[in-house]
Amino acid sequence: MPFTWHVHDTSTGERLMDVEPVSGSWESKLNGVASGSAVFQLGGTVDVVPYRALFNVSDWSRTIVTCWNGRPVADGVIKKTDWDMDTDQITVSYDSYRTMLSRRTTFGSDGYTGHQANNYFMFTDQSGRSLANNLVWVAQQGPRAGYDLRISYGTRSESGPFDRDYRDYNGVVVEEAMQELTDSEGGPDVELRPVLSGRDVLSWELRAGNPRLSHGRVDFHLGDQHALTGIKRSRDAGRLASQVYVLGPGQERKKLWAEASRSASMGLDVIESMTDQDRQKALQQRANSLLATYRTGVEQWSMSLIASASPGLSSVYLGTVLRVFFPSGRLVSGWREFRVIGMSGSVSTDSVALTVEVV
Repeated sequence: MPFTWHVHDTSTGERLMDVEPVSGSWESKLNGVASGSAVFQLGGTVDVVPYRALFNVSDWSRTIVTCWNGRPVADGVIKKTDWDMDTDQITVSYDSYRTMLSRRTTFGSDGYTGHQANNYFMFTDQSGRSLANNLVWVAQQGPRAGYDLRISYGTRSESGPFDRDYRDYNGVVVEEAMQELTDSEGGPDVELRPVLSGRDVLSWELRAGNPRLSHGRVDFHLGDQHALTGIKRSRDAGRLASQVYVLGPGQERKKLWAEASRSASMGLDVIESMTDQDRQKALQQRANSLLATYRTGVEQWSMSLIASASPGLSSVYLGTVLRVFFPSGRLVSGWREFRVIGMSGSVSTDSVALTVEVV
């Protein structure tokens, strides 16, 4: 079975209609909001009535899901629709369900209470995975109806190295807090994986690593098969650093700060602000993470996977480790390992662009 597309009710998860876009793109990734679009041709033999019911809306009530062999590989809450009368085409643009977290705060069910003493959502000695689960929980604690999310998550009380204070007067957005947590030293990978039940009802599973997420291992021998194509490597030392400073809240001499450093033949400084956290441990974790990231510069690889190949997309998920053998005589040779952190594709091809990181 090739790629298929389906539209669901965002609030209930109910499958409303199978659709066939004529063009468009899809994307999924760890640790962020993915996006995409789809174009549908109306007129001719296409019955416009169902499409009118699906897309003649101006809210976030429709979600489109991209599947490979029945498995959801990407999803998107439709935020924008454009109709062209001359071509009789409708274009929908969408962001993955994680976009919901970008419109939720940590204020909780009592709303904003920054003017009161009890105005915070506070954690001490929590694991990154537990803290991610708590952030998704608080995202559903709104001051009125309509804040429920179709997300399942794990324990909210696992011990670990993280302290966080989310105070109302700092106006903390859940998605921004999740990004900061992921970017900290030892921060967890976070995926909102779309899941279809036996009745094709859509929901999402929060997968948080401790700290990295994984999903199996697949071998590719470039001398024997051609499932992987377009392999490229880039090395960028533009953000190389030997000294990192993270400046926290406070004024002048009372400002909180943290630093991390390493020995190097050339001194290179990086300064970052983190004004919404007044925990020294959080500032230090961020400084340590930045130093680890920019210790040797950034090595980036890109490659594409033929979805229908063997092994192909049926074997590859976000978090899967690819063991790739490069034949001798190349700039890189022997076995190398990469972890998949993003995937994207288009309607017109079964070639899937993989975003990977070196293991």
